[in-house]
Amino acid sequence: MDVSKKNAIKRFLARSVDYLWFTTLLLFLLSSFDWNEATVIYIGWIVFIPIEAMFIAQWNATPGKALLGMKVSSQDGSTVDIGRSLARSTYVWVYGFWLGIPVLSFFANLSAYNDCTENGNTIWDRKTELVVG
Repeated sequence: MDVSKKNAIKRFLARSVDYLWFTTLLLFLLSSFDWNEATVIYIGWIVFIPIEAMFIAQWNATPGKALLGMKVSSQDGSTVDIGRSLARSTYVWVYGFWLGIPVLSFFANLSAYNDCTENGNTIWDRKTELVVG
């Protein structure tokens, strides 16, 4: 398997780990509300945008990325400021999940995988001029 495919899979796994811990925490914290799980998960995705941005701005990684030895940085290797990190997280939501719309999110993930394997990065990396490695 070539490097770009390994990187794309690693990035997907890191994001999956992040959503797993965050959604589990959110379901636990919001369990007293009478909401269905799909609503909590959708709200969680939206709430995760600034949380992910804070992790990246503070530690250059989310817990999932750190666990897999990855970090997010500027192209020159410097730390990412909160504004660019927030923009990146928002672009992930828009381009990588197509706003969480069921079924379409699957195709968004597939498109992001293809983008990452073909270009070595994703549209949200290019738009914010950030590097994940």
